[in-house]
Amino acid sequence: MNKLKKTMASLMAFVLALSVLTPGMFARAADGLQTSGTLDLTGNPDAAAGDGWSWEGGEEKTLTLSGADIRSQDGDGNTYGVKLPDGATIVLTAGTTNVIRAGETEGGSSSFSHGIYSGGTLDIEGEGARYTVGGEADFSTGMIAGELTVKGGTMTAIGGASSNSFGLSVEVVTIDGGTVTAMGGKSSNASYG
Repeated sequence: MNKLKKTMASLMAFVLALSVLTPGMFARAADGLQTSGTLDLTGNPDAAAGDGWSWEGGEEKTLTLSGADIRSQDGDGNTYGVKLPDGATIVLTAGTTNVIRAGETEGGSSSFSHGIYSGGTLDIEGEGARYTVGGEADFSTGMIAGELTVKGGTMTAIGGASSNSFGLSVEVVTIDGGTVTAMGGKSSNASYG
């Protein structure tokens, strides 16, 4: 019985290690979209897709998440999990859990790490769940946007360990539905939800 417990514990540790070491790259991209560590949709391509996500560009500007696990690579400068254009919408597909994590930075002071970055307004809707985490940096956020409207789904935004850590960094937040949780990470200066 004791040997069985040790074997099960070793197996569980191995499975946990595999989940942590998931590659930080995306399986495929369309229309020349570059996904070298960050899912960067700020150029608003017409369409793109990868494992657990799809993008409809043009006037729609809609990122649909359906079981995505997006983890950007660590870097010397700023790191981002997902970068979206102004006016974008994220749709969380019902019954799915989605994880977006920015890599750690080695850029020193004034380096940034954002799980989700939007240069303007951002809407979130749907019935799924989304977790975003900023990486270790001088300034880390789970999500940053000018104006955020949450219309549905379950959203958790966590800032990474940094000098300044914020779960959400937005100027205006409107919650019309869904559940929002925001937490700052370990910080030497400021940490806010």
